[in-house]
Amino acid sequence: MNSLIHLKKAFLLSLLLSLKGGINFAQKHENHCSEKIKVGHFYFYSTKQNAWSEIFRNDDTQTEIFRNTNDTSIYSVKWANPCTYEMLLLKSTTAFEPGEEDYVKSFKTVTTILSISKGYYTFTSIVSSEKYRQSYNFNDTVWFDKDSILHRLKTR
Repeated sequence: MNSLIHLKKAFLLSLLLSLKGGINFAQKHENHCSEKIKVGHFYFYSTKQNAWSEIFRNDDTQTEIFRNTNDTSIYSVKWANPCTYEMLLLKSTTAFEPGEEDYVKSFKTVTTILSISKGYYTFTSIVSSEKYRQSYNFNDTVWFDKDSILHRLKTR
């Protein structure tokens, strides 16, 4: 019976220590995000569309310039925590079909930063519309400078 009590205590102690480690990791991860991600000039390359976007982000706005068309979209940005933010389209220079702009503006994007390295960060996004009951998830990479992604594309 004593050995069972000791086993339970050991299990609870190891569980508490692992939870404490997980909390510390999450806190360190969130602190790391806020330093590099919240404000800046970034680059995104869509391999599916073979298209560049340049991103300019401050505390509450993100501007994306799609370099293949020179269309510009401006989003409101609301930070939930240092690694997660929500975006809503405010305006765009894209030529929409009738009714299409309202459809596009009904979607919100929730992005979570997964990891940060020297030249880029990885993220996961959920793009969803309650009005149209649609949701899309995707993971990708945003680059801190254009040369980093050019180098990576050349080495593929």
